[in-house]
Amino acid sequence: MIDEIVLSGMFRFLTLGEVLQILGTNGSTGVLEVASDHASGTSRVFFSMGDPIHATCLSDQGIDALYSLFGWTDGRFGFRDMETTCERTIHKGIMDIIMTGSQMLDEGKIKVLGSGDASRMMSAGLQRAVTYNADSVPLIERSFGQLNYLVGEEFFESGRKIYNRTRSIPWMYILLEGSVNVFRETWGGRIPVCRLGPGTYLGDLPNFKSRDERAVSVVADEDVTVGVFSPGILKSQFSKISIPMRSIFQSLTHRWVEVTDRLVETRGNNAELREHIMEGSSYIEQGGEPSVPALIHRGTAWIVHNSEDGSIPLVQLGPGDFVGSIPFLKIGHEPGDASVITQNLDTKSLDAEKILAEFQRISPLVSNFCQYVANCVTETTRFVCALGPPDL
Repeated sequence: MIDEIVLSGMFRFLTLGEVLQILGTNGSTGVLEVASDHASGTSRVFFSMGDPIHATCLSDQGIDALYSLFGWTDGRFGFRDMETTCERTIHKGIMDIIMTGSQMLDEGKIKVLGSGDASRMMSAGLQRAVTYNADSVPLIERSFGQLNYLVGEEFFESGRKIYNRTRSIPWMYILLEGSVNVFRETWGGRIPVCRLGPGTYLGDLPNFKSRDERAVSVVADEDVTVGVFSPGILKSQFSKISIPMRSIFQSLTHRWVEVTDRLVETRGNNAELREHIMEGSSYIEQGGEPSVPALIHRGTAWIVHNSEDGSIPLVQLGPGDFVGSIPFLKIGHEPGDASVITQNLDTKSLDAEKILAEFQRISPLVSNFCQYVANCVTETTRFVCALGPPDL
């Protein structure tokens, strides 16, 4: 059994929400230990497969303890990679926890422990009163891993268009330095979707394209350096993936496209979309226990986040898409942070242990790309949810 600190830092540089996101995205199992000069003892948050399952903070236990830690502005943290056997007392998903904790802190419902500015603890894009513009969209970054597959580098000046989804590029790019803005091109003009930082990818993956084509453009937000590699490397590695795993990856990309659609539609009328959702019944309930993963054989479904202000449509699913709990994906969807609503759905169950074992065997380049897309889904979902239910 591993019992070592694999992640540590200060809340002056990372917020609790950002730390929770890192641990959730990586599917971490272990204990997050938090200490402060302004409190006695050590507080702890216990994780299983990326989900917080229990927490202790001073005299608090469970979800109340976890919310209390959002007020620790000057704390120190360290995450121990180890098995956990404590009883589960927290049943909310990470996205719901971050949004609720941030809102409670903003409303003064959580005591600030330390000398830092409480407003700095708020994660950009999670505030209910978020301003919808290019400055408020989330920045997505990832660690590089090995880069021995690169064949060269290219430089793009600030403001230059690097990529347009309607026009393929012959290479794959990985961002090494700088950041880029990702826009959806609409009749009303460009709408910002997210910002990509070092460790993220650009380009069309062979045998891994979404079923959707959208007008997407990528523009350098500052001077950018990218690493260049051949799509052929990915083509050979994707050919070794099983058909169910390939369906999961494709469906994950589809979810990102769909969530960006909802981002665009928050400016328009969603009456027809919401009518379809209201006619359906719940296939998976938000906040429930992890559900058996499955692939949709026939029918359609909607992923919907239920907030205090109303229902927020996120993704429309169809044949070939996955539903339920994929053990290596934490994207802020079902079941922890969203429900699955359907009128007629025929699915084929997947073996969760089998697909997890396969994911752990695939190449680092493929798994890193999968987790990058998962980050994009998570951050865009949070942004859509922070904007609130769509206007009718």
